[in-house]
Amino acid sequence: MAKNVKSSACFAAMAKEATTLCELMQGKTKVDTEELLDKEITITGFDFIELKDGKTDELKRFAVCTFAEDEGAFFFGGTVLTKICDRWAKDFDGDAEAASAALAEEGGCVIKMTEGKTKNGRHITNVDII
Repeated sequence: MAKNVKSSACFAAMAKEATTLCELMQGKTKVDTEELLDKEITITGFDFIELKDGKTDELKRFAVCTFAEDEGAFFFGGTVLTKICDRWAKDFDGDAEAASAALAEEGGCVIKMTEGKTKNGRHITNVDII
């Protein structure tokens, strides 16, 4: 059996790649939405990921966004921001990558997120387009 020698750095890179849910996240640090509340940020890129809901075992789809104010970071969008990103992708025949590239080319979209509640008392993150 032939030996295939790989460096430990190579294994680390492969492990990171295997645990990254979308390309947009690669090489970036996750920022909690709470850190971005009440600040104006410029969304410059987005994609979507699906994760299993821990309570229902259903797959939930939501947006992953990058922003100009910290190019080394990303954050997960909630329901409202995911709807916005869905709308953007819809105009590109559902192609999130093409829509994200066009968004970046346009200079992004400035938003401000704030805490809110639904009529039923559930916590949500409101998104204001600036």
